[in-house]
Amino acid sequence: MSTALDLGKPTKVNIDRRSGDSSADDMGDHFIVIQGKTETVKNQQKASTTFNYFNPGTRYVNQGTSSSNTLAIMNKTLVDRHNNQQIIVTSIRPSR
Repeated sequence: MSTALDLGKPTKVNIDRRSGDSSADDMGDHFIVIQGKTETVKNQQKASTTFNYFNPGTRYVNQGTSSSNTLAIMNKTLVDRHNNQQIIVTSIRPSR
């Protein structure tokens, strides 16, 4: 995913937002589009990476395209920092 973004190619990601409830199947229940990333550097080494995404499946246009839609890697899991919810990535669709 990161390499595709470096090449300027957005990446479709299947996520599981309902993990842990009775309807969860851990197969994914929603798609988002990772469209960019921001890397912070500290002491000449990458300190963190934040991924920017669009949510085309929402009826709220301002929320779907908000610059606050970011995912950060925390404990090997992508976390939506804006909504403070854990998002489990179930698959990454390669860009063409």
